[in-house]
Amino acid sequence: MSSGSPRAASQGGLELQTLPTSRIAKWLLGIRLIAVSALLVGALLVQSVTEEILRSIARETKKRKPYQPKTAESHLKGLQKVCTSVLDLLDERIGAAGAGRGP
Repeated sequence: MSSGSPRAASQGGLELQTLPTSRIAKWLLGIRLIAVSALLVGALLVQSVTEEILRSIARETKKRKPYQPKTAESHLKGLQKVCTSVLDLLDERIGAAGAGRGP
């Protein structure tokens, strides 16, 4: 082999002196830059998807009928109305028999 060859005679590979440190540092910085860029792109993608999901949820919420809380009085009126309609369906003889029993 010639003396200018990058192979070491004993190992058959590149010697450490043939790889300049500055070149390795540039490659490492380049790889790091690519990795950071990929993380930023991923974060922006997640952010845009999250914003779209939130917009969709907001649209669905607006389409729903708004909740109207009932007061105790209006709830009681509703119960009385249902009870009255059930009592109207009962046979009068059942109601009279129940009323005739007493202590």
